[in-house]
Parts: sequence; C-alpha cells; structure tokens
Amino acid sequence: MKEVAERIETWLRRLERNGEYEPPWGEREDAYAVALAGVLHQRTRRELAEPVLRELLRRYPEPRDLLNAPERELKRLLSRIGLVQRRLRTVRGLARLLSERPRPNRDELLRVPGVGPYTADLVAAVAYGDRVLPVDANVRRVAERATGRPVDWARRLWPRAVKSPRSLALGAIELGRRHCRPRPRCEGCPIKRLCRAGGPAG
Repeated sequence: MKEVAERIETWLRRLERNGEYEPPWGEREDAYAVALAGVLHQRTRRELAEPVLRELLRRYPEPRDLLNAPERELKRLLSRIGLVQRRLRTVRGLARLLSERPRPNRDELLRVPGVGPYTADLVAAVAYGDRVLPVDANVRRVAERATGRPVDWARRLWPRAVKSPRSLALGAIELGRRHCRPRPRCEGCPIKRLCRAGGPAG
C-alpha cells in the first residue's frame, strides 16, 4: 500500500498548487504555529478553530508574546471554541516551552499539559520534516479504510514511502475532512481505486 501514501502526498501538493488548500496556520510552519493548531483543533471543527488560531498568531506572533499576554484577553479569544481553562493552560505551557526551546523534541512537547501524541507528531512531521504520521480521527479513518489494517500499520510504513512527511500528514488529514468522513464521500477521492473499503477490492 505504498502507492496510497504517495497518492495522498501528490494530491495535497496539487491542491496547494491550485490554491485549493492552505493549512490552518497559513504560510508559517514553525513549531509554535503548528503546535497551537494541534491544541486548538482538539474536539473542535476547523472552521471554528482556525479563526482563533489566526488571531492568536496575529496578536502574539512569537511564543514570548503569548506568554506575556493578558490572561483575560486569551480567555476571551479561547471562549469562542470552549474548554477555556484547559486550553489556556496548554497554550501558556507551549509558549513557555517554546520561549526556552524553539525546537523542542517530542518528549518535551508531551510534557506540556494538554499536548498529546497527535500534536507532538504534527509538529514533528510538518515543522521538522520527521518521518512520522500524526493520527487524529480523520487520519485513522483514511488509513484503516484504505489498508484494511489497524492504523499503526500505516503509521509505521507510510512516512517511509513518501518524499514529504509534511505533505502526507496534511494530505491524510484533509482527505479525512473532505472525503473519508464517518459517512464517506468516495466520489472524487484521490485514492478510491486503491482503497480496500471504497475501491474495486472494497
């Protein structure tokens, strides 16, 4: 199923070339922006989380800016997406870590309360180009339906099959949002012919 990973990577790049996709954090892809995105999108739809993320990055472009931000202002922004106290603790923790360590490793990120494996792996794949696959609900559906195997199989093999772990990660997330939903929309899916669930073998 190496071809599935390559197809997802190619699809994401084509969307970007055609102006049909932009990541939630915009043009910057540093650990700060990507980690904030991972945290703010937890249990929140992208269309709700993205404006809050963009506003945070506009007002507080560097970790130290956010660390020094008035708490009431952060709460006001976070109130748009809920879990205010929990997210406040996490974004402050990220800002503190990234102020001291601009390129933290996975274990350091995971020590921040509220940062889980998905966010840590998202930073690794997107900001650092490490060969890891961040797994959220979208990626899990894509991987398990496409391969007919548990997601850990794709997590081990797919990142080694592509040139850009970043494009694979973002492509798998976006594919889950657009096509591989809980009720799948297989028409137009770039991996339909290769998918165990939706293709000829499905």
